[in-house]
Amino acid sequence: MAEPGEDIEKIVCDIIAKEARIDRAIVTPAATMEDLKVASLDLVEIIFAIEEKWDLHVPEEALKLDVKNVGEVVEVVRKLVAERAASAPPKPAA
Repeated sequence: MAEPGEDIEKIVCDIIAKEARIDRAIVTPAATMEDLKVASLDLVEIIFAIEEKWDLHVPEEALKLDVKNVGEVVEVVRKLVAERAASAPPKPAA
C-alpha cells in the first residue's frame, strides 16, 4: 500500500533498474523500455515487483502498447495506487 509522501516515480525507477539489472542512473521518465534494453522476461518481473510492492494487480491492458516510456509506467502505477486507496475501507480511529 502506498504510504503518504511515498515517491512512486523513484520506487518504480528503482524496481525497473533492479529487475532489469541496469544502471539506475539511466532509468528516467523519458526512457523507453527499448532504450533501456529491457527484455520481455524482465518486464514481467518488473510488473510482478510493482504488484508486490503496492499489493495491487496491474491489468495487462494497462501496460500494452499505450505505455511508451518509464514516465507512463509511473502514471499507470499512480492511478492504480490512487484507485486502490479510494476503494480501501476507512481505518478505524485510534
